[in-house]
Amino acid sequence: MVEASVLESRLNSALSSYVGSEGNVDYSSLEADKTVEEFADWLETFDRKSLEAVNEKIAFWINAYNMLIIYSVIIRLRKDLKYAETGNRGRFQRLAFFYKTKYKIGGKKYNFSQIEKVLRSASDPRVHFAMSCASQSCPALRNNLYTTKNLDHELDNAAKAFIRSPQGLRLYKENKTIHLSVIFKWYEKDFEKTSESVLSFVEKYLRKEDRDFVKTNRSEIKVDFLPYDWGLNIKKTGD
Repeated sequence: MVEASVLESRLNSALSSYVGSEGNVDYSSLEADKTVEEFADWLETFDRKSLEAVNEKIAFWINAYNMLIIYSVIIRLRKDLKYAETGNRGRFQRLAFFYKTKYKIGGKKYNFSQIEKVLRSASDPRVHFAMSCASQSCPALRNNLYTTKNLDHELDNAAKAFIRSPQGLRLYKENKTIHLSVIFKWYEKDFEKTSESVLSFVEKYLRKEDRDFVKTNRSEIKVDFLPYDWGLNIKKTGD
């Protein structure tokens, strides 16, 4: 079994090479690289009890989620290349992907919904911007792993990047309307644990001019939610 530090270095190299600036993923190259598959094998015997500090646990579970998502996509593309066009747009596809597919982590089987619950239990809503579920509307995948040492900074950057992206938020000043990712609706209670409201949470990560506008017009701003595109975040030729 390869050492954790060596595997981490190889994963960072693979992600740097095959994840685009917009978070789109070259799955065929990652499949040929084999490092993600090796990581999935390594997770099976990982000692979960060795995780002690909160940041260590969060970084581990984010990386496990993101890498297993990639591995799960690779497996599906092996079976059916049409998956590149459909992704998880169908309800039954999402059910099979996020709930029925399970991977062994430290001797215990987890589906993606269960890993998400582990991360949500940390009561840091920024984890929602670090988990990349391989869809067009989800937060972009980082091109390197999350780390224990710099986790707070990395999560802040993930929140900022998503909220400032068209997938996360669109502000229409002319009619004082904000269109938010539906993630903020699905997990509203998570954001309200650390902020007065979803809008209060979002406000912190806006560009200054947008933040000032929201603060000035807070009582008049209408909030709506964007449709969610479950299409695959696959890197196409020319991306």
